[in-house]
Amino acid sequence: MRPGTPISCFSTHPEIRPKSAVTEALQYRGWQILVRVAQHKERIKYGQLATELQIHHRVVSFVLGKIQDYCQREKFLPLTILVQNKKGVIGSGFIAWDTDDLETGLLKVYGFNWNQIQNPFNFASDGATPVEIASALTKRTVSAKDIYARVRVRGMGQMIFRETLLQVYAGCCAFSGFEGAALLEAVHILRWADCNPDQRLEPSNGILLSGPARFGGHR
Repeated sequence: MRPGTPISCFSTHPEIRPKSAVTEALQYRGWQILVRVAQHKERIKYGQLATELQIHHRVVSFVLGKIQDYCQREKFLPLTILVQNKKGVIGSGFIAWDTDDLETGLLKVYGFNWNQIQNPFNFASDGATPVEIASALTKRTVSAKDIYARVRVRGMGQMIFRETLLQVYAGCCAFSGFEGAALLEAVHILRWADCNPDQRLEPSNGILLSGPARFGGHR
């Protein structure tokens, strides 16, 4: 097995299978590649990245966009600053750093210890999608503790937790019955900070609420 090859811990669970998890799996692999490039204090071209990811070069921008969004949301350094075109120019979709001062951004990315950050897309290392993971949690074919071992990044954990509660509550507010996934919030009963690994993604430790119910407006 070559270094960096993910080992699936879900291979025995039929609810989680590598099938349609193209985007998350690519983000997982893309993150690994960019971290390697940063550690070698190099840059990588779009075509090279596409070849390593085994995708068409036009899909690379989508993968980079998701990684860039995550870095900005978590206030991380701009990992995607490492990608350039054939002429050595960064793409127009890059917005994570001042393009008039790329050298400073590159030096910061090169100097950062990326090993201290877990790959935020680690849950997709075997191709599993958030929907598939949530389904396994809902059906209890895999434990919340096992999933948390894969999803230690809070932002990604919350995404999977929300998807799980959407399935548990059939997309409706637990109190009002309101339907509208975009306006429903997954709320922990026991706060994330107070939870142990068994509880953070446990469906029974959550409730799906609409805005009014969340803030006491439900009657």
